[in-house]
Amino acid sequence: MKNTRKFAAFVASFLAVACMAAPMATSFSADAEGSITIANSAANHTYEAYQIFDGDLSGNVLSNVIWGSGIDSTKTDALMTEIRAIEGFTDCADAAAVAEKLAGNEFDAEVTQKFASVVGKHLSNTKTASTFADGKYTISGVDDGYYLVKDSDDSLVDKHDAKTRYIVQVLGTKTDITPKSSFPTVEKKVLEDDKEVTGKPTYDAKTTEKWNDVADYCIGEAVPFKLYGTMPSTIGDYSKYKYVFHDTLAPQFTAPDNTAVTVKIDGEAANGATVEIDGQNITVTFADIKNGNTVTADSIVTVEYSAVLNSDAVIGLNGQENKVYLTYSNNPNWVGDGTGGPGDTPKDEGQTPKDAVIVFTYELDTTKVDGVDDTKKLSDASFKLMNEAKDKEAEVKDGKFVKWVDIDAGTTLTSDADGLFKVAGLDDGTYYLKETKAPAGYNLLSAPVKVVITATTVNDQNWGMTDAADALTKLDVTAGGKAGTADTATGIASITIANNAGSTLPSTGGIGTTIFYVAGGALVVGAGVLLVSKKRMANK
Repeated sequence: MKNTRKFAAFVASFLAVACMAAPMATSFSADAEGSITIANSAANHTYEAYQIFDGDLSGNVLSNVIWGSGIDSTKTDALMTEIRAIEGFTDCADAAAVAEKLAGNEFDAEVTQKFASVVGKHLSNTKTASTFADGKYTISGVDDGYYLVKDSDDSLVDKHDAKTRYIVQVLGTKTDITPKSSFPTVEKKVLEDDKEVTGKPTYDAKTTEKWNDVADYCIGEAVPFKLYGTMPSTIGDYSKYKYVFHDTLAPQFTAPDNTAVTVKIDGEAANGATVEIDGQNITVTFADIKNGNTVTADSIVTVEYSAVLNSDAVIGLNGQENKVYLTYSNNPNWVGDGTGGPGDTPKDEGQTPKDAVIVFTYELDTTKVDGVDDTKKLSDASFKLMNEAKDKEAEVKDGKFVKWVDIDAGTTLTSDADGLFKVAGLDDGTYYLKETKAPAGYNLLSAPVKVVITATTVNDQNWGMTDAADALTKLDVTAGGKAGTADTATGIASITIANNAGSTLPSTGGIGTTIFYVAGGALVVGAGVLLVSKKRMANK
């Protein structure tokens, strides 16, 4: 065909689309020495160059156009059939006609994307692969012509990355591109129910909810969790987008029923999500999140549920760690019809890094001692543990907290031979110990003892999930205003409560009654002597 300078406009259009769709900050250029350079510091990629048009190159113009070596010669009929299905290409008969048509039209992103997707399905095995060095990729030793550059089919499997949109480049023209990031992210949060939380989750506009990386709870309480997932900046380049949350609860949690899991997109109920719960694994799958939902690059997908902290809870460190990650479509060049039929799901999937939260619980050890000699341990003292409002009592089983119950319905806690009783599985906070029976010979405490457990945890969204000790840094306890001892490793907060001995009353048969008898006898004798003396005097 004749030299067609308008063909360069098509290339510019193609490169503009690539700029909008490529997955990260990558610049792309070609030089006259027959090499292509892609500046990209991520080392996970393998780029390949396929010659789609060959001919005589002069400047930016290719004449005498034929299909290049990168097109499978056995598939050119099928290729032409698909190209003719694109609006405006109905009468094209060969590569030269396609080039002529491309040169004679102003192509928008949609037409460019369709053409690239069609060509990408009819490539040969003739390609030139890239090498990586010094933060850039180089494709060397390529002939003149127009090239389609793409990620290799078997690259980026389970990587937190996405493949580039097909890029078309004519050698002899230097072009730089600054593409955008094109993969989603995920965060997991837990609701901190009784502490102030600094900041908020990255993707949550609300400031009143205490969603955090770290929280502490009582055994038996339902702990709320929330997952936040973003969309890729290039979601518009995907005809269909698979999007899956893989969430794992620690074994110390009892998973919810799948009907208790709420899935939303931008605050509205999502369509097409399936929830599967298998043991501690919660999977929320969108086979195609674009089917039935309006999603944009700014959309946020949320998953909310509560799980009960059970009696297997680890006290103190290392707590209960819970993680989530996403798998997602990462090949924008895949074209599906969305019917769900065979071959309709793209095989290309990326995977985000895992994000985690951690939940702690603690143990209160109380030792009953003599008020004068605290080395003397007192057994058989009975207590009830009350909440901060003093309107509920603790039900305790096998030394572990179960739940809050009505007053007088709580479990009686009795000190053993060492003066000790324990309650494991408590949140940090304020409690009261009410003595219901004092040890024999001791006075009953007149008022409940105020107990305060204080855990210093990360409350600013910044726990890095590297070490549980970075999330729980200190544990303190006081009883009646007096400091006890506490240890983060064991999660045990230890206190002592003293009883004073009662006043000693005389007992039957003791010295006390003897004194009364002696004194009484002396009075009787004295009275008799006085009476006799008075009678004698009267007789005289």
